Amino acid sequence: MKLMVIGNGRSSHIRKWVRWYGKNDLEVVLLTKKTVEKGHYSGIDVKVLPEPNRYGFPGYWTLRTRRNRALVNRIILAERPDIVHVHQVNHRISTRIDHHPLVMSAWGSEIYQMKKGSRDEDIVRENLRIADLILGTTGEMVDELVGRFGAIRAKTDHFSWGVPLSVFRYESDKRKVKKEMGLPPDSMVFISPRGLTPIYRNDVILDAFGKAMNSTDNIFLVVIAKNVDGNVRKRYEGMIEELGIGSRVKMIWRSLPQKELAEMLTAADHYIGIPRSDQLSSMLLESMAAGCIPVVSDLAAYTGVIRDGENGFVVSGADPSELAKVMIEVARGHERFGGWRDDNRKYIEREQSWEAAGKKMLGHYDRLMKECGK
Repeated sequence: MKLMVIGNGRSSHIRKWVRWYGKNDLEVVLLTKKTVEKGHYSGIDVKVLPEPNRYGFPGYWTLRTRRNRALVNRIILAERPDIVHVHQVNHRISTRIDHHPLVMSAWGSEIYQMKKGSRDEDIVRENLRIADLILGTTGEMVDELVGRFGAIRAKTDHFSWGVPLSVFRYESDKRKVKKEMGLPPDSMVFISPRGLTPIYRNDVILDAFGKAMNSTDNIFLVVIAKNVDGNVRKRYEGMIEELGIGSRVKMIWRSLPQKELAEMLTAADHYIGIPRSDQLSSMLLESMAAGCIPVVSDLAAYTGVIRDGENGFVVSGADPSELAKVMIEVARGHERFGGWRDDNRKYIEREQSWEAAGKKMLGHYDRLMKECGK
């Protein structure tokens, strides 16, 4: 089977999927608008759409879109793939694809953060209209695609990206891993790993942590800030100093490679993810696989997986006092969470593993090819 994937080649999700396909005997072509680092796609045929030579002239974006739409179809015609799979449903270059079977995957951010009544909404509708299969990561996302963008429900399905279980390991005794990762082994460690983009509300998390520290002294917070500009870093460092929590907070000012991220999640006791909007986050599932108890905001994508008081905690996400109360509760009653960790890991192994997601996707490809007579 020959598969063409259209998406951002710099995305870690695209990289993981494409590599997995290649290892499972698919001939894969990646078509991307962005250049990629050598070695990221060993053995994969990567094609980069060229940019026009001049920028800024009137009609530049319209010209680029029209030219790339035509170029995409010419590349598809030349490569003759069995399946074309477009990742993210707001691509302007994919609205005129003349190939079937055509699969479209929504990631979440491209639709949840889209302004209503915008031209981008029309782009999504055009893409969904020509697709043979439309995928979301949750049932709630599929409902959004159907209700807001007019997707035909019979053409939809949902499942997560999947967690590579060999990478995100589970250790019931976290003290040794904490010590290896430079964390206080006897502390209750919370982790916020998704960067300082405002949507993730790390200002609320820091404020809540400061309030919780007034009531319990055995908690520690790790924030993976990733790469930010100097002004953002100064603002957060100033906030930490003002709250007086510097001795109990570890800020990591870089993006972590997957292996190091996995070890940090294995060391942590609780994952904090309280964004304003989101899909079913891969990071949430990875944290559950690594034995973190989740504390999440009350988004539909989360509450389908996290049941408040049963396998994690659900908060509004906007109230530091509410989050601080949960932090204090889990720090004082940590001995009761061992069963939650075990159950969450088993759930990921059973329903959200990388292998399960990949096999389901290959099953869809086989079905679509039969329906198209290939």
